[in-house]
Amino acid sequence: MKTLIHYLYYKFYRFSKLIMAPEPELSASGVLVLFIFYPTAHLIYDISKICSLPKVSYWMTGVAGAISFTLSAIYFLRHDRYKQIIKQFENEDRDTRYLTDAVVVVLWILIIIWIFKR
Repeated sequence: MKTLIHYLYYKFYRFSKLIMAPEPELSASGVLVLFIFYPTAHLIYDISKICSLPKVSYWMTGVAGAISFTLSAIYFLRHDRYKQIIKQFENEDRDTRYLTDAVVVVLWILIIIWIFKR
């Protein structure tokens, strides 16, 4: 699981550099949190409406998202861990890079459709 998260971070870092984000390290961390946290929080919110769980409000989700972003940024930026992750994955060949880029983009589109399907 840790390697998957690192790989997704690498992909989002590459996308952030491609669009010339001012700080791609933070941008990649934020997009990773959105990619993992937001659909999970949305699913928990839907389940809490169906089941007899305590209600989860959107402001609680926002606070949890902000905390997740802060912890993610600390994790990747501390001791320049993001540089180690980039170095670990930057040697993939061109075909693999294109294939995995396409898979990540399709997953991102599916998550957006699932979130906004209402």
